[in-house]
Amino acid sequence: MTTQPFSETVTDIGPPGSLYNQATMYNRRSPRATGAAPKKGPRLPPARGLLQRALGADRGCSCHWSPPIVRVRSMFVSAAVGERLAMETERARCRPSVSRCFAAMAASVALFPTVVLARTGGPTSTIADACFGKDGDVPTCAQVVWALGGWPLLVLVGVVVLALWLWLSAVTSIGGSVKEAFRSGTAWLVQRGEIARARRRYLDAALAEYAELGFRVQGIGRLKLGRTYVSLRLAPGSEQARPDAADGSAESEGMRERAGRAEPAPVSLAEAVGDCSRLAIVGAAGSSKSTLLRWAGFAVAQNRLGRRRRLSDEQREFLDALGRRRLTPVLVPLKEFNRSVKDGAAALSPDGLLAFLQERAKLLDLPATFFREEFRQGCLLLLDGLDEVDLSDRHLVREIIEELIRRPFENGGHRCLLTSRIDPYLRTEVSGLRACTVEPLTPAQRNVLIANVYAAIHESQPEEASRRTDDLQKEIDHNDPVRALAITPLMVTIFTALHARPAREGRGLPRQRSEVYEEAVTYLLTAKHTPGEPSLSRDEIEPRHRGLALAAFELHQRGDRGDTARRDDMVELIHPLFGAAPEAARKAAVVFLEAVTDRGGLLEERDGWYGFYSHPTFREFLAGCHLAALPPETQRSFLAARLGDDRWVEPVRLAAGYLAITSAERPNEFVQRLAALGEGAEQRAHALALAGVALSDLPREVVNAETTKAVAGPARDLLETNPPPVAPQLRRGVGLALGWAGDARLKPGAIPELVRVSEGRFRMGSNAKDAEFLAAQDFPVRDYERTAGDLLIFVSEFEIGRYPVTNAEFRAFWQGTRRYQDLGIYLSPEGRQWLAGDGRREPGLWDDPRWNAPNLPVVGVTWHEADAYCRWLGTVTGQPFRLPTEAEWEKAARGEDGRLWPWGNEWHAAKCNSDGSLHGTSPVGMYPDGVSPYGALDMVGNVFEWCQDGWDEKAYEKLVSRPIPDPGSSGFGAGSRVVRGGAWLNSRGFCRVASRDWDVPSNFHDYLGFRVVRAPVRG
Repeated sequence: MTTQPFSETVTDIGPPGSLYNQATMYNRRSPRATGAAPKKGPRLPPARGLLQRALGADRGCSCHWSPPIVRVRSMFVSAAVGERLAMETERARCRPSVSRCFAAMAASVALFPTVVLARTGGPTSTIADACFGKDGDVPTCAQVVWALGGWPLLVLVGVVVLALWLWLSAVTSIGGSVKEAFRSGTAWLVQRGEIARARRRYLDAALAEYAELGFRVQGIGRLKLGRTYVSLRLAPGSEQARPDAADGSAESEGMRERAGRAEPAPVSLAEAVGDCSRLAIVGAAGSSKSTLLRWAGFAVAQNRLGRRRRLSDEQREFLDALGRRRLTPVLVPLKEFNRSVKDGAAALSPDGLLAFLQERAKLLDLPATFFREEFRQGCLLLLDGLDEVDLSDRHLVREIIEELIRRPFENGGHRCLLTSRIDPYLRTEVSGLRACTVEPLTPAQRNVLIANVYAAIHESQPEEASRRTDDLQKEIDHNDPVRALAITPLMVTIFTALHARPAREGRGLPRQRSEVYEEAVTYLLTAKHTPGEPSLSRDEIEPRHRGLALAAFELHQRGDRGDTARRDDMVELIHPLFGAAPEAARKAAVVFLEAVTDRGGLLEERDGWYGFYSHPTFREFLAGCHLAALPPETQRSFLAARLGDDRWVEPVRLAAGYLAITSAERPNEFVQRLAALGEGAEQRAHALALAGVALSDLPREVVNAETTKAVAGPARDLLETNPPPVAPQLRRGVGLALGWAGDARLKPGAIPELVRVSEGRFRMGSNAKDAEFLAAQDFPVRDYERTAGDLLIFVSEFEIGRYPVTNAEFRAFWQGTRRYQDLGIYLSPEGRQWLAGDGRREPGLWDDPRWNAPNLPVVGVTWHEADAYCRWLGTVTGQPFRLPTEAEWEKAARGEDGRLWPWGNEWHAAKCNSDGSLHGTSPVGMYPDGVSPYGALDMVGNVFEWCQDGWDEKAYEKLVSRPIPDPGSSGFGAGSRVVRGGAWLNSRGFCRVASRDWDVPSNFHDYLGFRVVRAPVRG
């Protein structure tokens, strides 16, 4: 009889273009199903045909193996065997073929040592390819075994196979129960093969989805992730990254570990995941949070397919941090899930989430239990856009996420990455996740991204790419407004795309955020992004711009219905723009949708739904454009109904900036309208905070006196009201608004507001009674702040700043020293040595918008810079300013009655910025009920403060044995310096008037600032 060789059932298929539209290419039938001839195996010499004869192929029996889905290197051997041996038996021609195919499985198991070597990249990878690769079959496997191992290895495999075949032939004659058991086993193997094939389809589709970025560039279309991605840096959440230890020592040890380092080092995603496998990645608009998810998902998908070697070193480091288990990436756009729940297509539960995922991937023809099986084995759950979920539903979605984290499916070892913007996440923090903030791009990262994008644009002209890259880098470096904007990947990509246009060569870049977006929209609408795509004339841009603005506005305000819509709904939303006749307007709206869909990647259609999928920031900008064009009364009523809705913060900011592009009066009227909204303290606070957001995006020269008065007066009144009428989070927004409007409390370049501290004795440090009281609250006092009895210290009269020095005040110093060119004039000898080695031209974190609002305390300054500021202030005012001594600082904070906190002996978390409650610094003076006995504010919490003294752990012991008035050192020398007061990330144990700590004078942090002292007192 003619020998029928083993055959594969499908040919290899390439990856699809997207998860939504091209997945059907996988729904192909096998050659056998379509009548195609199977591929022939190699002809074996008689001596090498033992395995084939043992399997019955010489009698016309055949065993058709399933298509190879994942190579053996990417699976444990049991999974590989299950995939390769999902068998279809030709029972009419060979009744015992089940037994024979099972013997083939035994032969595969016998080759386990070579499989292991192949998985480790050893020299026997050809065995793995022949036995388990996509072109492998049993005869080929035997031939390769013969070639590599000769008779001994082939005989060993043959004996094992023959023994199993004899045993199986014997047991199958016992009765039907045994045969049924084998049939069940075969069915299980078939099912394993189906799951593996489905997983391959899913992973390949996911890779295609993850590989492209949303932004399009003229001539090349969408940017590719692998070519343009730049590593992001993450700042771990304060509570986990710098915890307060029960013994009070952990934080000081943390400072010791950072000694000599210029700044707290941010971490990579791999480092963050290695420390905590469930992260909330929060950041500003355009900070590439979603891109980071795609990067992570791409790495995990490639690893699941056994392609680890194709990944970058950073991606392999990330995989190592995730652990040894091979995970399946599962991307969940949370706004789509929320919409599915609203439409009744999915339940608000973990099972509902599985149903949503199954429906989203319906074109891939996955088994009904696919996602449940993948969850059981372990997934990397990528939850994108918590901030895009409607505010009223956000807490419900949060509960589902928390339930997934608390009770993973059976034995699944989930890892979880969630993204959100910062402020919305503060309102909806997810228990069980560590928050990590995306850091702004450094100049080096920015330059790498520019080079990557230009390399993609001028792929065949590397010299031109290098030239244009250098031109753009220099332009950004010498343009302060542009440099302040170019701190997110989206903004840098837009700047590069605009700069790359030949028409712009030699022209300056836009200097204001809304102007950047406006030029980008025009660019995306007019440029030819792919070969053959027609360009648009300027006359065609305006109606499309207005149509897109209306579409964005309508989608953005849909709220609980999500920010996407089906075609008919989109037509109903936008047709009023196209005329009064309903039918004609609807037809025009349909034509418009067809014209703009996918043009430049702004408005897109996916699976029948329209939305700004790739660029939610452009949706916000365009919604702001339409908001800015509304009549004043309509605008006022619309905004009044959305006070407190954080989804409208960014559109309002961009609306004000958009108005400023063409007019000086209209943005002022817009801000004044905002500031007048609201009734009652809470609504007024929301309105003032929103007005401040709008002001933050306006050039200073645009803001007039009426606008300043309309915002600054009410904001200051609300901020200084004692007791505070609204919660700290809302009060912070009001304080920032006061800063952007012009905070009259601050006097840059002049004598700051000071409070007088009278001369006299006060109790310094923590005595036994203090220590006992604090120990009862689990805050043991550290040895170097303990005193033997009451340590009474005399301090002469002095004046101390009512507030810490702010960014606005320090900016006057920075500009007064010609951007640090003259800094050396005001530095001590040790400071000049530091500057020679550091070479900085601005404080650390100077361009980071999280820390640089005008009335936030300045951070990122070393002790040398703080000391130089005091010397400069003394020079320009003719007054004796310096840093406070440790004794002066403590007396100003606690008074003469020995209290534990500035307000008394009972802790009140609402009286200072502590415990990471605001996730950052707060405007100075926003805790009026935390005032000290002398009137100083923010003496504890907010920021640690540099003192003049050098650090001495035995200082109190020396003062007890030899008390002196006005103790303190000059602070000069190479030693560390005292820091006092605790910071925004600390608990009450450190936010105490007697708590002391230290840091290296060349260090700077996002939680360390200073205030000034004038002594002796003048007048």
